[in-house]
Amino acid sequence: MTAEHTFDSSILLTVQQVAKLLQVSPRSVWRLRSAGEIPEPVKIGGAVRWIGEEIHRWIANGCPRIERMTQRDQHMLMMRSHSNGRSAFVGEDVSA
Repeated sequence: MTAEHTFDSSILLTVQQVAKLLQVSPRSVWRLRSAGEIPEPVKIGGAVRWIGEEIHRWIANGCPRIERMTQRDQHMLMMRSHSNGRSAFVGEDVSA
C-alpha cells in the first residue's frame, strides 16, 4: 500500500518552502525570480509568498520560463481567471 501525498493548493509558500520543493537554495529561488524563470510571488504586508497551486502547476508543466507581463496583462489574466471560477497560471489558456 502506498501513501499518496496530498497538497493544499490554497496555501502560500515561503522562499524556504519553494527552495525545498525545487531542491535549491533560497538564494537560487530569488535568482530564478529575478531572471523571470519562476512564477512571481505575492506580497502580503512585508511578507513575500508564492501561491502553492501556481508553483505546483509550474513544476508539473516542466518549469517553463515565465515571461514578464505588463501590469495590464497581469490584471486582465486575473480578471479572466476570476470570471470563470478557476485560478490561472501565467501562459495557460484560461478561455477553455
